[in-house]
Amino acid sequence: MRGVLLDSDARVCQITRSLGILAMALGVWPSSPASAEPGFLVASASETVDTRFDAQTMLLELGSGTSLSFFLQQNAQIAIFFTVSCGVFTSADDITFVDVDILVDSVAVPPTDLGDVFCTSGNAMSNAARDAVVTLAPGPHTVEVSARLVAFTVGESWRIDNKSLVLVVQEMP
Repeated sequence: MRGVLLDSDARVCQITRSLGILAMALGVWPSSPASAEPGFLVASASETVDTRFDAQTMLLELGSGTSLSFFLQQNAQIAIFFTVSCGVFTSADDITFVDVDILVDSVAVPPTDLGDVFCTSGNAMSNAARDAVVTLAPGPHTVEVSARLVAFTVGESWRIDNKSLVLVVQEMP
């Protein structure tokens, strides 16, 4: 369940958006905490544009708020797939970038917790993707996604839109 080797982030975005569309069609688009079943757990998409003009960390809008809640009946591995259109707009440099962390129960999970480049300056929007796999105990859980601008100087900004977040569950004995 760790992942599939794909030829580009664009392909990851395409697959994740397809999973999101399938989740909508299957009716697994909850407005309240979902109970985990094998297969799709929770899926969300948002056309809301998140924009910042400073280096403050921001929780991203995920469609029905900034977090997705779900409940596990037993231990499970959760694969989390997050895709967006992302852009950094600068006039002074080519080192500014957006760092994105996936948070499970308010804690950034590896490999998203390293402060690495999610999307970078170039004054254009591009596809970006991030994934993580976590093992969770039974009970209630939340997933959030935070973003911040790194190597910020006054006048720079970032924009993230067309967000898709898909969680897939694999029960464990």
